[in-house]
Amino acid sequence: LSMWKKHLSRCARHTSLKEELTASYVKFERLLVSYHERIVRDTLDARGGGDAAVPTGAAGRAELLACATSFANGYLARSLARCSDAAHAMFGKADGVSMGGAVPSLADGRRFVAAVQEELREAASAPAGLSARVASGVAKSLRVLADKAEMHAASGEEQAKVGGLCSAAQQRSAVLFTHLQAAHLAAVSSSGGL
Repeated sequence: LSMWKKHLSRCARHTSLKEELTASYVKFERLLVSYHERIVRDTLDARGGGDAAVPTGAAGRAELLACATSFANGYLARSLARCSDAAHAMFGKADGVSMGGAVPSLADGRRFVAAVQEELREAASAPAGLSARVASGVAKSLRVLADKAEMHAASGEEQAKVGGLCSAAQQRSAVLFTHLQAAHLAAVSSSGGL
């Protein structure tokens, strides 16, 4: 494992290699786990009982993965950024101009759902620890989406007003609710494969 620590430390210093290992960390982690299993199996077979220098089980796997922590953290930061950017884009700026109180379109909701589903789909093929951390990032982006939707919805007296025609804020809230509901339904109906 000391050899891996040295090699991964060198990789972290080379920008292009670090970028590639960070971007494809899910595959890299599967490779490391598979490599660890093979080392343990080969060592047990060759020495008839193992070698104390080769840590086995979950502790050995964790030690090897700890060598790649910088790549894992970079991957998780990018994953969170992709999901959060999709949430911000729904309510953010169009062509550099603030959309103000504009309600996101159905297409905006679909793009957000697609971004979240892509992150979850990739994480589903990762070992459990990484999947849980990606899911935590997705949950944070959903919180961002909920906070932004709440800021755009009518509130107070504006929301409580009944009778007569809907105010502009009430109409915006109704459209926002409909679009978020459609995005939710799209996410639920397509999440069966995850």
